[in-house]
Amino acid sequence: MMQNLFEALKTEEAGDYDEAIKIYKEMTEGMDPLGKIWTFQAIARCYEKLGNVKEAINWNEKAIQAYPSIPARVMGYRETVFYALVEARHNLEKSRNDPETFKRIFQLYTFILDKCLNRYLFPPSSLGHEVLSAATICEKLGMEEKAADYYFWCGELYRELVKEEPTIANEIMFMGKKCCELAEKIYTKLGMTEKAQKAHKRIDTIRIE
Repeated sequence: MMQNLFEALKTEEAGDYDEAIKIYKEMTEGMDPLGKIWTFQAIARCYEKLGNVKEAINWNEKAIQAYPSIPARVMGYRETVFYALVEARHNLEKSRNDPETFKRIFQLYTFILDKCLNRYLFPPSSLGHEVLSAATICEKLGMEEKAADYYFWCGELYRELVKEEPTIANEIMFMGKKCCELAEKIYTKLGMTEKAQKAHKRIDTIRIE
């Protein structure tokens, strides 16, 4: 296995990406999850160097989907989710010019992001802007309820962030209230009265305590 790895790396460095891909693919047989992820990423890298962005995205997607199979003794749950989210975000940026692929990757990305939110895996400072970005993408894709849910989550995250960053509290409060207002507006448009009222009430809770 190590001999194949050395050969694959030398071949890739020599610019023979097709041959390197062939060797990397052969290497995935019988590898542990972490090794497979690294190899999937290497294959994706080679495809990207060949100008085949779509295939590069497909192999990066395999890497993302492999993260949950990493044993806890090797990498903690929080770390696996974090790396999967970062990979998915990179894939999103690469697939901007391919609407069909972008939507598929975005579904995977939001699935991972929801895990972060539902289990409070990361502090507000790590997720606030990420969730806001997801909300704007959802709105663009016509996923209005999901967009509103993310805007509401932003309000929640920014409400907590006020406690962490008192020196920029006013800016954070402005963002939090704005996000809740957007959530309320969309929920109202969709006839989701209970959620709209909840978003409206959240606005008053975003303050310096």
